Amino acid sequence: MKENKNENVKQNTNINEDIASVGEFLLKPFTISKQKLNKLNDIKVSGLLAIILSIMATILTLFKTIINTSREVSYWNDEVTWNFDNIADINFIKEIGGNFLIYIGIILAISGIYYIGSLIIKKEIKFPRMLGITSITIIPALACILILAPVLSFIYIPLGIGITIVGILYTILVLNEIISNEISLKGNLKLYFNLIVISILLMIVSYIGIDSLINTISDNINNIFS
Repeated sequence: MKENKNENVKQNTNINEDIASVGEFLLKPFTISKQKLNKLNDIKVSGLLAIILSIMATILTLFKTIINTSREVSYWNDEVTWNFDNIADINFIKEIGGNFLIYIGIILAISGIYYIGSLIIKKEIKFPRMLGITSITIIPALACILILAPVLSFIYIPLGIGITIVGILYTILVLNEIISNEISLKGNLKLYFNLIVISILLMIVSYIGIDSLINTISDNINNIFS
C-alpha cells in the first residue's frame, strides 16, 4: 500500500515537472537545459504530446463552432440572442475527426519538413525530438488562433488578425532558432535553410489561422445580418 502511494506521488511529481518544462520551453526557449530537451527523444513522450495537443485544439475548435453556431446578433440593435437549436446542424463526427486529423497532420508535416531538411544538409536531428519540439513551439500559435483571436474579433476584427499574426510569427521564429541550434546551423547555410523552411511553414501554419479567422469573420457577419 505504501509502495503504491509512493509510486503515485512520484508519477504526480513527474507530471508536474513535465508541465513546468513545457512552460519553461515556451517562456525561455533558448535557456532550457539539454537534459529536459532529451526527454523528447522518446517517441512515446513526443508522440503523446502531439496527440494531447491535437485533442485540445480539436476541443477548442468544437467549442468555438458551437458558440458561433448558437450566437445570433441583430444588425439593427446589436441584440445578442442564443439559439441552441442550431447545434443540431453541426456534424460532430466530421468536426471532431476532421479537425483532429488537420491538427495532428500539421504537427507531423512541420516536423517532417525539418527532419527532411536536416537530412538533405546532412545534419540529422532525430524525428521524435523534432516532433516534440514542434508540438511545444506550436502552442503559442494555436493559443492565439483558437482562443485569443476569436475573443478579440468579437471586440474588433483587426485585433483578431493581429494576434493571429503574432502567434504564428512567434512560433516560427522560436522553432527556427531552436532547430538552428540543434543542428548547428551558421552563416549562409542557416540563412537559406531557414528561408526555405519558413516559406513552407508560412503556407502550412497560416492555413489554420487564415481558415479559422475567415470562419470567425464569416460567422460574425452572418450573425449580424441574421
